[in-house]
Amino acid sequence: MIPLKSYVTIISMIVIFASQFQCSTPQKYREGVLAAVGSSILTDEMVSERFALSGTISEATRQEFIKRWIDRELLFQEAQALGFSRERELRKEMLRIERDLIIQKLLERNIYQKISVSEEEIASYYEGRISEYSVAENFFKFNHVVVSSLKEAQEVDAFIKDRHRLPEKTDSLATAKPVITAARNQFVAGRFLSSDITKLMIDMEAGTILPRKRISNKYHFIQLLEIRLADSHIPLKEVRSQIEAILVAQKREELYNQLLDKLRQNNRVEVILPKS
Repeated sequence: MIPLKSYVTIISMIVIFASQFQCSTPQKYREGVLAAVGSSILTDEMVSERFALSGTISEATRQEFIKRWIDRELLFQEAQALGFSRERELRKEMLRIERDLIIQKLLERNIYQKISVSEEEIASYYEGRISEYSVAENFFKFNHVVVSSLKEAQEVDAFIKDRHRLPEKTDSLATAKPVITAARNQFVAGRFLSSDITKLMIDMEAGTILPRKRISNKYHFIQLLEIRLADSHIPLKEVRSQIEAILVAQKREELYNQLLDKLRQNNRVEVILPKS
């Protein structure tokens, strides 16, 4: 059974959504009308306004939006026919939603749209908390290929000599069936690797390919892409977006509190407690 609060909220959102696209005296078949349900219409202009910030939309997106509008309009008209729009609890919930939307619009225009974070602020935050971005253990970004036989290893050797890289899953080899055990774009912590592999990579230079090594009766090929040693720091470029989000959130809270302080000073506010 749907909780009353959730039920009321769902109906409220349907009412708000559908009311945006109603017309008091619709002309169903005038130019630009895309869909009609009863006396309500959806026009090409309404769709364009809805996607104004998205730019050009595909025909598939357009058709999906029209279908969704029809579905919601059917639900809205059914809800009206059943008298939901006259229910006291629903009207109270709609008023609450309307107030929240208005407050959100005020905050967006008076606070959020004015916030910007400079590169200097991001760099300063990073430098001031550099310890938070230190690496606690060794991390490796690498390609790792393993084959079972010498013949396969020789074929991989030939591939590397010709392509100057390790074979990938999309590469076709005559006989070798390499097992690729590391992803090119991900760092792997040393604790998840065998000690033999980590010892080999510690002594490698980024960008180099290690000649095949036989470990536990298998032939290993390693291409080290990047290494991040313990006690080093994550580069600023990798945490820039994270820091920017933190600074934006801080500024939003600061400006939000400043606005409330100003409003409290300019308005009479009373807290009336019941007598005990």
